[in-house]
Amino acid sequence: MAVLQWTVNAFTLTLSALILLGGGLGDRFGGRRVYLVGVVWFAAASLLCGVAPSLEWLIAGRALQGIGGAMVVPGSLVLIQASFNPDDRARAIGKWPGTSGMAGAAGPLLGGTLVDAAALDSARAGEPRRRAARTVRRRPGRCSRRSDSAR
Repeated sequence: MAVLQWTVNAFTLTLSALILLGGGLGDRFGGRRVYLVGVVWFAAASLLCGVAPSLEWLIAGRALQGIGGAMVVPGSLVLIQASFNPDDRARAIGKWPGTSGMAGAAGPLLGGTLVDAAALDSARAGEPRRRAARTVRRRPGRCSRRSDSAR
């Protein structure tokens, strides 16, 4: 249970701890630039989470996702500020939290669906290899095997 908590908390902790720093970086280097760096950072961290060989790597990837998110959140508000005229800006900023909440809920669902689909595809792709391995195990005379002393 503790590992599951850290999988969630690693993201939340780094996001909340660094979000002000992300805003400061946006002020210093430009909100659009920091936003793009954050998106690329988050995508790379998501890839790390996807290929994580252990739970420790998954937790590290989630922490890195939080760092990317800390750059994306303030950058997205800067982009809203720059994209809308002053009359529509308040409405756009008002819709931003709801849209972010829906994306936050849809992301894990979509990610889980993609992982399940990939797992099914990889299971189907691995079936011929498993059949071949079973065939080789059943017929040891057809497969020459070096003894340990010959190595």
